[in-house]
Amino acid sequence: SYLSAVSLEGRQAGSEGETLAAEYVGTKLQAYGITLLSPEGGDIFGISQENGDTLVSRNLVACIPGYDKTLRDNYIVIGARLDGPGVLNYTLNGEAKSRVLPGANGNASGLAMLLELARRLSQTSLMLKRSVLIVAFGASSRMNAGSWYFLNRSFPDVPRIDAMINLDMVGTASSGFYAYTSSNRDMNAILNQLDQSLQPIKPKLVSLEPVGSDHRSFYDKRIPSVFFTTGRYPEYNTGEDTASIIEYDDMEREMEYVYNYTVALASGDKPAFDPGEASGRD
Repeated sequence: SYLSAVSLEGRQAGSEGETLAAEYVGTKLQAYGITLLSPEGGDIFGISQENGDTLVSRNLVACIPGYDKTLRDNYIVIGARLDGPGVLNYTLNGEAKSRVLPGANGNASGLAMLLELARRLSQTSLMLKRSVLIVAFGASSRMNAGSWYFLNRSFPDVPRIDAMINLDMVGTASSGFYAYTSSNRDMNAILNQLDQSLQPIKPKLVSLEPVGSDHRSFYDKRIPSVFFTTGRYPEYNTGEDTASIIEYDDMEREMEYVYNYTVALASGDKPAFDPGEASGRD
């Protein structure tokens, strides 16, 4: 509810609302005993705009160390968009108006799940061979700027990132819960593995990307990635995207599934990057 509050003005990229969201995420992670790798206010970066101004945004990065002496210096990234849809400016009867787009599902839902996963993983870190990076990406709506900056400018050990999990728009599972891997055989194998066990919810593997998001930056670096989402929804980018549309029980089930996927990924073999190799999973 805080991350979709009107006071954050939609968490528009570069806004005070996005900054407050970053501070909130950082405070929560520290309260869970998780070490921040970025400053408390986030790792700041700038984006040059056509009018000559610089949009200032930030990433929030934290780390849950793995236990294995061989693999703890390798990483699994779990990420979610920090920014939201912002403010809609429009004209009605010749009068300029504006409307806050709260973005409860896009993407306060992903941030909320990211925080709950971080809390859960920090409590059970002895199950993680690899370390897990928790990242809230700023300015994702600006060509995935935050994830690009993380991979190309700020994080020094990109070659040690073995895989990435992306969470974006995860609040409306009654319309479907999806996993997109760009047909990565090894990432799909974990989905198949979990299919054989009792799970609170199971995603449908899709071959078409439901929406664009920060996993694309990781694909560009040839890092295997899985994108979990409930996909587009009628209230997208409207003032109706409020906490009232969020399906909390289903989000809890999704979080449990993603937690199980994370543990399997962080403790298993390093996945290969092989987009185009289909696994045969329906």
